[in-house]
Amino acid sequence: MEKKLTALVLIALIGGLGGGFGLGFFIYEPRLSKLQSDAETLSELQTNYDETLTELQTSHDALKTSCDTLNETNLLLRTECESLRTELDELKKQKTWHFVAEFTLSRDDEALSPLFHIQSEKWRITWEFGEYWGLGTGWCGFIIFSEDGYVLETLDEVDLIVGHTLKGIHYAHTETGRYYIELRDIALDGIGFKIEEYY
Repeated sequence: MEKKLTALVLIALIGGLGGGFGLGFFIYEPRLSKLQSDAETLSELQTNYDETLTELQTSHDALKTSCDTLNETNLLLRTECESLRTELDELKKQKTWHFVAEFTLSRDDEALSPLFHIQSEKWRITWEFGEYWGLGTGWCGFIIFSEDGYVLETLDEVDLIVGHTLKGIHYAHTETGRYYIELRDIALDGIGFKIEEYY
């Protein structure tokens, strides 16, 4: 009798366990499937994240390379601009001849030039004769005066016609100021003058 009772208890326990397991499986299986599905989804998301991160890193590297290239190009352009600016400044500093005045003097009609202003220490007079009648009597030539009538230089007629070229250049070195030229008993007529200064 006791053996039968024990057997029945064991059978009941086993049956209860089996039923409980079946009932538990029936209840929790959908949840387990959902968790497994969520895990797969998370795995896919992780894979997509890793791929996106790799793409972003590649784009970042490419952008950094482009920025480095642009910086190098910008540096080269800046260097070239500075070089060109330096060359331009040097060109500006290079001195040359600048026109001041131009006039024609005649011993009969107009032997005195208008005043002309000189702003540099070095200037020149270029002349060309229209007619030459031979040497005059006494001193002949032209004189360079300052505005207040002070004689700066005299150029003799003989010096003016050296080689009978009827043209020449005289270089003057004076201070800034206003000057004029006067003909004196010169046996020449229609003398064209051009004044230039060097700066």
